[in-house]
Amino acid sequence: MFSPIGSLDLKKTIHIIGAGYSGLILGYFLKKNGYQVKIFEREKKVGGKIQTLQGALGRAETGAHAFFANDEIIQEFQHLGLDHLKAQKRLSKKILLDGKINAIAIPKREIFRLIWNIVFKRPPHITNETSVDQFFRPLLGDFMADNILPAAFLGIYALSPTELNFKSLFDTRRQYSSYLQFLFQVRRKKGFHSISFPQGMNQLIIALRDYLADELITDSHLTSVPSNSIICTDAIDAAKILEDSKPEASSLLKGITYQRLSSVTVLSQHEISEMKSAFGILNPTINGSILGVINNYGIFPAQQRNSHFSYTFVMREDKELIAKLQHDLKNIWGLGHLMEVKHEILYHPWTRGIPHYNHARLHAIDQLKQLAWHELALFGNYIGGISLREIFFAAKRFVER
Repeated sequence: MFSPIGSLDLKKTIHIIGAGYSGLILGYFLKKNGYQVKIFEREKKVGGKIQTLQGALGRAETGAHAFFANDEIIQEFQHLGLDHLKAQKRLSKKILLDGKINAIAIPKREIFRLIWNIVFKRPPHITNETSVDQFFRPLLGDFMADNILPAAFLGIYALSPTELNFKSLFDTRRQYSSYLQFLFQVRRKKGFHSISFPQGMNQLIIALRDYLADELITDSHLTSVPSNSIICTDAIDAAKILEDSKPEASSLLKGITYQRLSSVTVLSQHEISEMKSAFGILNPTINGSILGVINNYGIFPAQQRNSHFSYTFVMREDKELIAKLQHDLKNIWGLGHLMEVKHEILYHPWTRGIPHYNHARLHAIDQLKQLAWHELALFGNYIGGISLREIFFAAKRFVER
């Protein structure tokens, strides 16, 4: 479990800079536990990347499409007056290989190879530069490292295992077998399941905004950082905020980079037959611009309001999205017909979509933790947990410690 970097005096008013999800959920727990808090947001609306677009044929999410929640999380949502939708059970996950969409399957010879390697091979030596691919490939073999391993990580981090830093994701004190458990059960944590909300993910943001209405100042343009502040922006904006008051921290934050990422939702009269009873499809070879596709109404059928189908394509791009989507669907995915019938496209590009969990980020975070902090802190998904769930628990544990 990660924690904010820095220190705050909880006996004084806490100033939160940034009202994206991180700032709002932290503000929620602070207010709920009786602390004085003020939240400053430079934009006129809150929520950051979590927004729900409304089109003529349906809705689309600009960021997270679901929340991986357990009873503890749901209890807090009920405190906010939120009803939720549970994802359909037993949906399969598929992959795109050589232009064909298939269920994830491991050949028997690869299973035997894996068992042999678990018994007779020792884990490689781990350094700060070790990638996820470098750690797992000797154990898994080339077939699984090229096809199964990316499927476990692309949907979370939008990066291939060759780009992901091992120490950024794993506690290196764990047993070798526990890493395999993560790999094969990454989304099967006991007691957790995917949820959304009847009006989309923005319903959560609206509930948090309303709960914090008296503490929230939007369209705010701070000229300096108030005392006892926690900065809940992305790393790049945090670097700008601290440029004058804490230049060493600002310099380190500038070393954290982001993946361009966009959610492009196609509402179409055509159903992708391969998506029946499927959660989604991943593209482990990252051939083209599309990382994967999410079967929105297959996951949350209660959100479907008409005869159209809804598919969200996650793309590692932020420019010329429609042209690149059409090219990839026709030439790589074999789904060009999706755009030939009546359809609507809703999308939002993010130049800074997801922080790169690479060696540069690991180094920057380690150095930031060594700095002296006084009534100043940092919090966000670049620090140590990228998911909504991880940020939720980090905020809750920080306040209730």
